[in-house]
Amino acid sequence: MGKLMEESAEYGGVRMAHGALAVYGAFGGALVSLAVFFTLVNTRHDWPWKAEGGPTVRVYLAGEAARVLLGSGAAWGLASTDELGPLAAIIVGAGAPAIIDSWRRVSPGAPDRTPVAEESGA
Repeated sequence: MGKLMEESAEYGGVRMAHGALAVYGAFGGALVSLAVFFTLVNTRHDWPWKAEGGPTVRVYLAGEAARVLLGSGAAWGLASTDELGPLAAIIVGAGAPAIIDSWRRVSPGAPDRTPVAEESGA
């Protein structure tokens, strides 16, 4: 794994380690997590896990940790193109769930996750 973290990309004449770009991607994912948290607290006037029907603290934190890891992974993966700078890595990290979901939808053999309308019992 050390070799993977030592590889670097050149952006604007500056070489950045892929690991550093992964950290920028994680930061982008964390920014989105903070924005979602801010919105939930301001609209519900309570912690997300205390709201009726909300997730438990562990589930909420696990979901937000997954968002940060997705951001880091997507930025790290795209860093190999040598076209990803710090700002782009933050943007990729912020949009990672949507990026990865779109990749999943176009992948051959990917399961269809389109919601199915419930049938009425009448």
